[in-house]
Amino acid sequence: MTAKTVFALALTALSVSASALVPENQSDGARYEAALRSTRCAQLLARSAPDWFKRGFVYQIQPRAFTSEGTLKAATAKLPLVRESGAGIVYLMPVNVLDDETNQLSRIWRELGQPKGFYRTKDYFNTDPEFGTNADRKDFVDECHRLGMKVIFDIVLYHCGPSAVLIKKNPNWVERNPDGSIRLGKWGRPVLNFRESGLREYLHALLGYLVADVGVDGFRCDVAETQPLDFWEEAHRRLSAIKPDVVLICEGYGCPGEQEKAFDCCYDWKGMEALRGALDGRVPLSRVRDEWKVKRTHCERGARFLRYVENHDETDASQNKGPRGDSDERWGRKRMEAALFYCFTSDGVPFLYNGNEFADRSFQRMLLKTPIDWSVRDTQEGRERLAFVQRFASLRQTDDAFSTDATLTWVDNDCPEAVLSYVKRASGTAWLCVVNLSKSAHTVALQGHGRYELAAGDWRLIRLEK
Repeated sequence: MTAKTVFALALTALSVSASALVPENQSDGARYEAALRSTRCAQLLARSAPDWFKRGFVYQIQPRAFTSEGTLKAATAKLPLVRESGAGIVYLMPVNVLDDETNQLSRIWRELGQPKGFYRTKDYFNTDPEFGTNADRKDFVDECHRLGMKVIFDIVLYHCGPSAVLIKKNPNWVERNPDGSIRLGKWGRPVLNFRESGLREYLHALLGYLVADVGVDGFRCDVAETQPLDFWEEAHRRLSAIKPDVVLICEGYGCPGEQEKAFDCCYDWKGMEALRGALDGRVPLSRVRDEWKVKRTHCERGARFLRYVENHDETDASQNKGPRGDSDERWGRKRMEAALFYCFTSDGVPFLYNGNEFADRSFQRMLLKTPIDWSVRDTQEGRERLAFVQRFASLRQTDDAFSTDATLTWVDNDCPEAVLSYVKRASGTAWLCVVNLSKSAHTVALQGHGRYELAAGDWRLIRLEK
């Protein structure tokens, strides 16, 4: 049975399973909008972040996609190719022991012999046999370090699996309904109860173990805006005592106040949605600049945000219209490269999903083993994309204007719904960045910086006088 056939069969149960989920009182987007209305943190400073994070780019490994084997051993063998792309930070999706679920969609997946979901945790401390052993996990981290890369693990503390070890340790460590039953959250899984001090200590011990014993350099904190901010502030304080240059990334909308003490960086879902929407033609390109201004107006000075086009959610075929979620297929190689140009040259931390570095176009689904096609890396198109990524990874390392400490100043132009233009500046260095994200060629006039002929997906990077 092909991956696409299994995917189509399972989707027939999607509406049934979705109706069984207990929704949150407020959507993630609504919480974000409320935070913007109530908080203005631009007068505060974001916490400092280590240089390796400010100058690197994040490379996400989805283990079922990264290799055909889908194991940590196989992933470890491929790490030299990741390093060759210029990546300095590897983000690994959850490989801890995963749990089964009871909803109809999950039962269908399991009956078809498909893997468990990444984000339902049974045992936070140990490795799921699907991916290997604890020793394989340690070897993966050690090999990253040997190659000069840092490692960030995905940690899921909003909810857990229904038969999670921590529920057996203390039934009060998950939230309860008035009738005593377990409260299920947005995705139909037990919600952790952060009012319990014992749970907090258990989770602090978990994070400390992964840093001190396994050797990880930080965490991507899944939907962290659903958890108390003071938990993550305390987590950063404790982890920094173990490893002073540890990094915490908040996966969420990037609400004001998160980077003062708790997090070193946040996702920028609104910015990503604007970029993808503009590439699809669903929203004006000027929305990208508008969302950037919202963050700079309301969030801490110096706040850092991931800049990305794809991640495991957005490349997943189930999350997108049509049979493919892959962006190179969706918008074409040149326009995808234009989007990556913005991610590398704007003022955030670039983020690539495995395969982006060589223009992979494979069908992707988290609940299927659908590996990327490494043979594309050796094609003309693959080599050109790899060279592009290597060039901009090198610029982040060698030119201060491309570190996250640099300033970005927007430059007005006469094609604002097709072209983004801005200057990146740091001490002693400045660059003009111009990129056409539209499907058409444009002659664009920039205020104070001349005119440029840009084909669809074309870009210019011009060094300015100091």
